[in-house]
Amino acid sequence: MKKERLAVLYEIDRQANIIALDFVKGKLISETIIKTIIELYSSAQVERVLKDDHFEAAYHATVTGEVEFLISRILYHYSIKKNLEWKIYLRRQKDKVAPDIRIDIKNKTISIIEIKARGSWIQPFLSKERYENDKIKLANGHKFDPDEMINNQRNQLAKYMKVFDLTKSEIFYLLPTLDGVHRLKYKSKLNDYFNYFGKTSQIPKENFILLSTNMSLNLGCKPDLGNLQPTNHFESMVTRITDSSQ
Repeated sequence: MKKERLAVLYEIDRQANIIALDFVKGKLISETIIKTIIELYSSAQVERVLKDDHFEAAYHATVTGEVEFLISRILYHYSIKKNLEWKIYLRRQKDKVAPDIRIDIKNKTISIIEIKARGSWIQPFLSKERYENDKIKLANGHKFDPDEMINNQRNQLAKYMKVFDLTKSEIFYLLPTLDGVHRLKYKSKLNDYFNYFGKTSQIPKENFILLSTNMSLNLGCKPDLGNLQPTNHFESMVTRITDSSQ
């Protein structure tokens, strides 16, 4: 099993290397990243091939770790090709905090990237309308308090700044799409989500990194590849980190 698992990681790394090379050549890469994440979802659902008259599985493995690995290896290969001397830490703990991705130069942290494969479990942190609905439910007897969740997320980001001596502009929050956050009945537009994120996170709204502007794009459910609507947020983020490190 170890060999098979390594084979998967090597394949993710191979694709990360190709993506990084494309970016070094000046190409936009967010669409390719989105398509790679779609492949990760597809590979995580292989249990379905075992379905027969006596067995059926709705379960599939989470892709969160693989998405984090993909992004971290893109940054790694990009740094090597650009001779940036970055050291990429993936989930490496320091002083009881473990950012998803931490970028160091000569033992000095220059940036942190938090990654959420989907935003469904932190909806009040990302959606004002969901927050307002949860506050109504709380007043009617539900136990979930969205303010507690928002404070937990905000405090986590604040800990990163304190432990690694970073400014707010050096913390990034990456989400592939708003699927699981946006609802068709919601009136919020794309820019409303950025403005709300800036309020709840207390870091610059420009540091909210979406790979797609398609607010209903579900990467795990056979999405329309002709309607991915990629942004250039990821490319801008990497460029900003690069500029700050030189």
